[in-house]
Amino acid sequence: INASGDLLLSVVNDVLDFSSLESGDVEIDVQRTSIQNALDSVVFSMRAKAELQTVTLQTLYGLDVPEFMDTDTRRLQQILYNLLGNAVKFSKTGGQVELAVSVTKESTNNSTTAYTPPCRDADAPLVDISSQRNPRYLKFVVKDYGKGLRSNDFAKIFQPFQQESAETEKVYGGTGLGLAITTKLVHRMGGQISVDSELGKWARFSVHLPLSESRIPTCEKVAQHLKGVRVVHVTEQNEHQKHVASVVCDCKLELQAHRTLAEAVASSPVDDEKKYLFLVEDRLFDAAAWKKSPQSAVLLTFGPEANVN
Repeated sequence: INASGDLLLSVVNDVLDFSSLESGDVEIDVQRTSIQNALDSVVFSMRAKAELQTVTLQTLYGLDVPEFMDTDTRRLQQILYNLLGNAVKFSKTGGQVELAVSVTKESTNNSTTAYTPPCRDADAPLVDISSQRNPRYLKFVVKDYGKGLRSNDFAKIFQPFQQESAETEKVYGGTGLGLAITTKLVHRMGGQISVDSELGKWARFSVHLPLSESRIPTCEKVAQHLKGVRVVHVTEQNEHQKHVASVVCDCKLELQAHRTLAEAVASSPVDDEKKYLFLVEDRLFDAAAWKKSPQSAVLLTFGPEANVN
């Protein structure tokens, strides 16, 4: 009864949302928004759903992502919830879904293989960025490593009541309205959405939303605050390691990358005058190893529980 009720509610909500957007009866309520708070709410909710399928949700946030932006928080969360929900749904058991957020000057995905659905007149943007001299965009990329998509189906999946195939509809269910609704919302918010995929390997959806002019923390400022600090990164996640290495390199900071905390501590002399910032994946934290760390070391743990010690 509960499952049937949830399914019916989902269908009704999708139809109502699509009807409102199709008729133009929708408002975009732009407010000063904490990007981190908006993302945390979606990721926390989606991680619970992903864990039921033993799927890992990995987040990668760029250093240039500002603390605030002017946007419709509820609509932004709805867009990400739809895309992450699809990514989790189509992931393999034990797989991984990635959410990457960064700032770009590109208004859409410039990949030659990506498809970007056109914006209809009925979905004209309700957010005007024409007055900005050098517009920038907040780029959200959701990637899963599931069944992927055929390039011939790229345009089809954005159409209302359409899914990739009859098999997809039979196995995974759904109304076929999620991406149609998401596309309309993105266009109304002045942005673009696109899809790229390799059949049988991965699917990647990119959303570019206009970013209002605001101060963005630069690598130079971070480097100044962390002058003389060596970053020690402990993780078994290759993508996270690459992301952190890129950020640290851009900030011209020193980096040590290790797979275990014991190995990291052993490579950090106790009598070294340097200061250390240990970024440790929470499940790899080892209390015994940490007792041997330099006195100047500061510990930050990261992971699904978002623990910070």
